Amino acid sequence: MSLLDKLFVSLRVISKLPEGGRICTTGTGQIKIEDTNTFGGWIATGRRRLTGDSRDEAVKVLMQIINDVCEISDNIIDSIRNYSMGNGAPIGHVNENTKKCQTLEKICTMLKSSKKGFVNLHGTYADDANVTAKLEEIMEKMDSQNSRIIEMLGYVRKQPSPSAPIQISQQQHHQVPKTVVGEGQNNPMSIPSPVNSPAALDSSSEDYGNLFEDE
Repeated sequence: MSLLDKLFVSLRVISKLPEGGRICTTGTGQIKIEDTNTFGGWIATGRRRLTGDSRDEAVKVLMQIINDVCEISDNIIDSIRNYSMGNGAPIGHVNENTKKCQTLEKICTMLKSSKKGFVNLHGTYADDANVTAKLEEIMEKMDSQNSRIIEMLGYVRKQPSPSAPIQISQQQHHQVPKTVVGEGQNNPMSIPSPVNSPAALDSSSEDYGNLFEDE
């Protein structure tokens, strides 16, 4: 399982945290929802406190999760931009950037769905100013990163399709030649107008207009 997959799992767990719920960490650094409604859950809570798995430790793990998510999504955004600049290709180039955009969309969705869990955890520790301040910092970072991802995805969608120039070239290729001197077919001085000349383009300018519209 990749780091990003582990982060998605953690965000899913956080999204399921109920009001008044608490989280605890496992020996592998993962998080789980603490059971406070059963005798076994009380024992687990006592063990957590004895081993130093406090609320501060839990918040520290949460902060690391969001930091990792932000770092990965920042790298993806930079990768999309660098590909466009380095190859001279449209930033929305399907083959190279589609999967990256899909990953950004999933990160955005997971951050949004996990926000409710952070809000519920904030309520659980409402009497602890230090913990709530850290949770507020985490949620502000989540909102900021979501805005950055949404901005990037919106920019990619507005880019023209790389197929547009090909369609234009094909239509230009099939333009009916016009004559420069005379109108008769037998006129030895009759020659085709250049394909790219204004005369050749004017007759179909309406056809080209839609090709430059954003998808």
